[in-house]
Amino acid sequence: MKLCSHVAFIFFYLFPLLSSGATLTTINVKKNGERYILHVEAQVNANINTVKRIITDYNNLTSINPYMKESKVISRTDDNRSTVRTLTKACLLFVCYKVKHVQTFQVLENNIIFGRTIPHLSDFKYGWTRWIIKEEKTGAKNTVTRLIIDTEMTPDFFILPIIGTHHLKKKIIEIATVTINNLEKEVQK
Repeated sequence: MKLCSHVAFIFFYLFPLLSSGATLTTINVKKNGERYILHVEAQVNANINTVKRIITDYNNLTSINPYMKESKVISRTDDNRSTVRTLTKACLLFVCYKVKHVQTFQVLENNIIFGRTIPHLSDFKYGWTRWIIKEEKTGAKNTVTRLIIDTEMTPDFFILPIIGTHHLKKKIIEIATVTINNLEKEVQK
């Protein structure tokens, strides 16, 4: 069985930038038919270059997200595209799932990272993720990086109706908290 909460892992596996004092300001999870729509905003006490370096270190995402069992770049192109395979394992309520996901990511202008799901290699019929990364000054020496993450996913597996959006949101918050703690260590390196 596979888990719709992998939708949460999609952005958290490329959400590896939260340092000490990191704040999740918004987490919204909606369901529209079979499609799950996620919106996350966070503030990170780190400069934008550190944030981008960690987010795009696709081969090392398992050290940040303990739910992710595999994260590997399977190809790169000359036009800044990286195809990444992940395997995530998590339990939601009384059901545990393994979910595979392959996405092609591209770093665009204005510090935007865009990923598109490759359905025939994934446990998703459809999906995309967009990260907008902005650096903000909060004082003379304080730099905060703001993340805006939007994701849409349509799972290609059965999801127990009892799981629902409420339980999915709880799992996302749990994953975010663990990820933040692990990311604090990464940013300080």
